[in-house]
Amino acid sequence: YVQVGDRLYVDTSLKHLIARTGLRPDINRAAVIQFLRYGAVYGSDTLLEGINKLAALNALAAEGQKLWQYRVTYDGGETGLEQAKSRWESSMQASILACAQGQSVLHMPLSAGYDSNYILYTLSQYTQAPVHAYTLGVRHGASEAEVVKQNAACYPRVQLNIGYTDQETLSHMEDLVWRLEGAVFETGIFLQYELARLIAGQGGTRALCGECADQLMNQDFRIDPEEVPNPHYAQITQDPYAYGAGIVVKKSGIMLNSFGVEGYYPYIDLGLAGLCRALAPINKKGKLYHKALCQKRFPAPVLRRIAKVGGSTPLHSLFESQEQIDDFLVMVRNSGAWRQFAPLLPQESAGEQSGLWGKLRRFVGSEPNLRLVWAKVLSKLRVTQADQYTAQYRRQERQLNQAMRIWYLDVFQRLFVEDFRPQLIGQSLSPRPQVPILQEDWTPMEKCG
Repeated sequence: YVQVGDRLYVDTSLKHLIARTGLRPDINRAAVIQFLRYGAVYGSDTLLEGINKLAALNALAAEGQKLWQYRVTYDGGETGLEQAKSRWESSMQASILACAQGQSVLHMPLSAGYDSNYILYTLSQYTQAPVHAYTLGVRHGASEAEVVKQNAACYPRVQLNIGYTDQETLSHMEDLVWRLEGAVFETGIFLQYELARLIAGQGGTRALCGECADQLMNQDFRIDPEEVPNPHYAQITQDPYAYGAGIVVKKSGIMLNSFGVEGYYPYIDLGLAGLCRALAPINKKGKLYHKALCQKRFPAPVLRRIAKVGGSTPLHSLFESQEQIDDFLVMVRNSGAWRQFAPLLPQESAGEQSGLWGKLRRFVGSEPNLRLVWAKVLSKLRVTQADQYTAQYRRQERQLNQAMRIWYLDVFQRLFVEDFRPQLIGQSLSPRPQVPILQEDWTPMEKCG
């Protein structure tokens, strides 16, 4: 939203807002610093100077010439642990079925993890509608597509559609940024882009998504909501709704909407949020209670194969060779955008570089955690070529992440500041409008295994 004279403009699209107002705002340097660190701009700023957005958990009020945001609280209700346990499954299934209501054909992303598989289990048990499931693999590196293919075969009425992210996905960066409007950068945006194209290509207009189960269930996300995120743990913001609104749902919802698909998120439910508060002591940091329930319900072959690879695309998987990676890094680092934005990249203080955290980062090769540090200690007993490669891989993944963010900002600045064209609103900037689709129509008796 933006105030121009005595008029307030509010819109759900940054493109439409710029077109309606005729404004041509500059890049917001303070917001860029946040974007380069977190992949999103927290609070009410946007990447454009003078244009604001609703901060997570806030509402907008206007009176006369005065505008302000105020905190909104969402009451999911209070309940005890035993009552929460007795209501958990029925409440979760009710939320899933409400999202599916009125649909003759159901569309949903499917991974190899618990959350989307529980959605599919519920749909297969309590509806008779055919399900179009969608998964994304990678052509270079670890992929969960084969596991998803086998799991989908264990449910009736499921047609699996498979797409891939690869170097060709990078050729759509302009279209990707145009659709996301500078809202978020996270390595999963490449997967989300191809996923949304895949669903739209099959005529889907509503998708049941498993996003934000972690934010509601994991104890990690139960921290004081007034605190500023620690840069070492930027992924764990201080409220499940804040992180969901700031990155997770924006990455999914905006991209789906841009292709004419509405994302429905059964785990983002006030009633479930209230139950999760009571279940936090037994869910702990790994959704333990939820997973235990899934283990009682899933078909045995699915349970044997549950092993989520991850919803974010490793940036290495978007390149065919090390030579292509090197060429990409050189291209970005020699660009004017690098000279403009690289000085704003987050820098470690001298203390962080020389202190324990800096030593651990250099030791592990990435942002350290206990598991990585312990694995590295064990590996030091016998340092292998694979171990050295792993550390190099993580370092280069960080370098690619930085370069991608600066490339993203460069494209955003060109499309929304330097050469904004209202006539392109509603159009795709993609050089390849359709994504190839491999359809697999499985029958449980033949393929479940």
